[in-house]
Amino acid sequence: MTMEKKISVFRRIVYIFFGLSGIVGIVATGFWYGNVIATIFHSAVLIAAVNWGVLGITGKDLVEWTEIALRKIL
Repeated sequence: MTMEKKISVFRRIVYIFFGLSGIVGIVATGFWYGNVIATIFHSAVLIAAVNWGVLGITGKDLVEWTEIALRKIL
C-alpha cells in the first residue's frame, strides 16, 4: 500500500518539525554516545525522526523512495 492518500497540513507540520529535530540531533550529538547500545538506540530514533521529515515534505517515507529508486535502477 502506498501513501497516495493526502496527509493533513497539521500532520505534515508535525512530521517536518520532528524531521528537522532529528537532523539537528544528528548534527549536534553525532552517532557516538559512550556505549554501543545507547548509540544504536539514539541513532535509530534520530533516523526515524528524519524519516518523518521526509514524509512531511514529500508525502512519501524513505522506504517508498528506496522502492522507487530500486524500480528505476532494476
